[in-house]
Amino acid sequence: MRLLIDENVPDSTAKAFEALGHETIYVRDDNARARDQAVARIAELRGAIVVTWNVRHFRPIIRKRLGLTRRSARQMGLIGFRCDESIGAKRVNEVGSLIEYAFSTGKQVSSDSVAVTVTTEEVRWELGFAR
Repeated sequence: MRLLIDENVPDSTAKAFEALGHETIYVRDDNARARDQAVARIAELRGAIVVTWNVRHFRPIIRKRLGLTRRSARQMGLIGFRCDESIGAKRVNEVGSLIEYAFSTGKQVSSDSVAVTVTTEEVRWELGFAR
């Protein structure tokens, strides 16, 4: 998967995704302090899944399709963490295969948007969250 790492994601979490073989693009490398709408647009242009701890801001941005075409909003992906940042890498190592499964299965079933939420205790995924 190609992942766009939001500026609030610890490097250790991004490195855990890289260790699983995923391509990571860091927002801060090119767009330091980019607004969430800009991050969503960058993800759209690069065909990347947004990885963030700022889930509650990204869901409405993608749902409202701010700056996104209707088609690209349907194809957006979001991996949101709702746990302490200090355990992000640990959670990726524990549930990385579940995250991969959610996106793989979601894209096979539908070309719709996929959102995965990682908490301390569980992983939830949802198809069509951008509707």
